[in-house]
Order: sequence, then structure tokens, then C-alpha cells
Amino acid sequence: MFAVLFVALLTRLVWPMLKLDGPSYTSLFQGAFRTNTYVGISIAAALLGPDWMTLSAMAMMSMIPVINVICVLVLLRHGYGNEGGSRKVVLALVKNPLVAACLIGMCANILDLSLPRVLNDLLDILGRAALPLGLLATGAGLRFQKIDGGKRSLAASSVLHLLVLPSLAAGLCILFGGDELALRTAVIYTAIPVSVSSFILARQMGGNYRLMAQIITFQTMISMVTLPVMLTVLT
Repeated sequence: MFAVLFVALLTRLVWPMLKLDGPSYTSLFQGAFRTNTYVGISIAAALLGPDWMTLSAMAMMSMIPVINVICVLVLLRHGYGNEGGSRKVVLALVKNPLVAACLIGMCANILDLSLPRVLNDLLDILGRAALPLGLLATGAGLRFQKIDGGKRSLAASSVLHLLVLPSLAAGLCILFGGDELALRTAVIYTAIPVSVSSFILARQMGGNYRLMAQIITFQTMISMVTLPVMLTVLT
């Protein structure tokens, strides 16, 4: 979470140097740290051993609410035609399914609530189907077309996301005494490319969705090289 907030601040400082308009900045902002958890889960299942699900849940619960809240706030501030004040901010956060899912899950865990077996089995089946469908959506969402937001935007977002973010996460994990599995989890969930859902949020909230699609495509391709390198170097 601290690594995400630091990169978010760094992105704001980089913005004037790239000379982007507000909607394009929102795409740069999302591209700098919003992660594709479907890719992360598939890698975690292979590398983190029997406790991969617990470790993944901890990583996602600490990152997803923070990431979604700050991305929604930035899009409301800098997206096309966004007006409505604090009321619109609250509604946008309440209607965000990722934020709602994390909050419901955390409350159920704190209150030690369990689901009926039939419902639990049904959700388990749906959850198993969600991963391959999410990975298919990642591939289907790639867009190969002329860059309309500037090559510097793609380079800046990718450096911040695929290199700076995992390096910060690894450093903070070591600083706070995390073990080897915690370190590997931190790197996996920060070195993965930007989420495809960033495109949906940009489209719905007035961001530069064309630039967002290009950032997603570019990061997904180059992460095939940067991800194993960062895992090897940092863990």
C-alpha cells in the first residue's frame, strides 16, 4: 500500500514533464500502479506454494481498495465532463464492485461469517472459471494501433509500474521484516502489468481510454521480460 501511494505521488510529479492533458494524465496514473490481479493469481498459484491463496488475499485486500479509491478520485477530478462534487465521489466509490467486494470480504472475515455449503460450492466453481476468463479478457483487450498519447506516456507508466513499484514494495517488505514468501508475494503483485479494468474505468469516467488501451497492451507485452527479471533480482 505504501509503495502504491509513493508511486501515485511520483506520477503526479512526473505529469507536468510529459505535458499531458487531464484525461491523458488519468491513464498515466492508472498505468503507473493499477495491477492485473488475474495475472498475479495465476503466477502466485505456481510460485507461492500451498498458502498462495492466503498470501494473495492479503496482498489484494491491502492494495485494491486504496488503488480504486485514488483512481476514482483522480478520474473525477481530471476526466472529461466530471462534475457533481462530493456526492458524485461517494456514489462512484460505493458503486465500484472491486471496493465493495473487498469490504464485504473483510467484514465477513472479521465477523467470522461462513456461507451455506451450497452457496460456497457455487461461488467456488464461479471463482475457478473467473481466472481463465480474466486471462482471456486480458488477451482480447490488447490493442495494436498508433500511439495517440505519446511514447513518453507509455515509457513513463511502464517504468513506474514494472520497475519502480516492485522495487519499492520489495524494499518496504524487507524493511518491515517480511519473510521470503511475503517478499515474493509483494513482488508478484506489483510487477504484473496494468489491469484491463483500467480501460473500463477510463471509458466510463472520462479518461483517455485510447491511451489507456495502449498502455495496457504495451505493459502486457514487456512484462513478459520485466516480470521474471524483477522476480529473480528482488527475491
